[in-house]
Amino acid sequence: MNEINLTVIVIEGDNAGKYYLRYLHESRFRVRKIIILQKHKTLRAILGKVKRFEFLKPKQEEQPLEKIINNNFKIKVLDAFNYRDYASSIETIKVGAKVINDDALYRNIVSDNASLYLFSGGGIVNARLLSIPNKKIIHIHPGIVPDIRGADCLFWSVLLKGKPGYSLFYMSQAIDEGSILHQEEFELPGKLDIDKQSYEIDVKQDSIAILKTLDLHYRSTTLVNFLKKHYLGKPDINILNSIPQKPTDGRMYFFMHNTIKKIAIKRLLFSNDT
Repeated sequence: MNEINLTVIVIEGDNAGKYYLRYLHESRFRVRKIIILQKHKTLRAILGKVKRFEFLKPKQEEQPLEKIINNNFKIKVLDAFNYRDYASSIETIKVGAKVINDDALYRNIVSDNASLYLFSGGGIVNARLLSIPNKKIIHIHPGIVPDIRGADCLFWSVLLKGKPGYSLFYMSQAIDEGSILHQEEFELPGKLDIDKQSYEIDVKQDSIAILKTLDLHYRSTTLVNFLKKHYLGKPDINILNSIPQKPTDGRMYFFMHNTIKKIAIKRLLFSNDT
């Protein structure tokens, strides 16, 4: 295994971190440390679940489209997942509603001697966390920046460029404007086991399924390819060159209207159909 001087921050129960770590493991990479953010189970949350009878609801199963997409990839992420298989050190931090911006994580990062972090969850990282001296957080964004910044960028990429594109960069206080470390584009997924004639696109359900599977496979592949290209044989991952972005270049995209998103989903799912 090639041990990387990288700390991965994951939210307990979130699949994104599991995909990153699984892909790294399959490519013979092992990270220095994993920080698991464990959300406090407040009395209000527990009472809310009781009120909604959530304790009686069955565990949500993988949707059919999720299975179809995952079957197109060799690397699988199973429910049985032990973080200790993927890092030299594991640390759990209890956080409140702020999650990534919680004071407990801030204090941990300030006091730790690590300098490079990967945050696998969503949400906006606040300026305080991004301003800690000698600490950098990398992010993998589903769009080629600066051309495509903002929200729903996987779908905007497919609609505007005809293929998904991903950028790995250092996070900055401006959204998606950090210095670029690596970029790559992917071909559309190809022939999926879907009957175009009978399949009815459900924009909400299908977009969720795509983001829970296809997007995470592409993000994880981007991370692995970055490390293979730029890290192997190098003494320190922290001394890599990056390319600054100009804030005036490119543009910011916002959440896509369902009518437009349906077109993007159709291109993703039926790209090889004639």
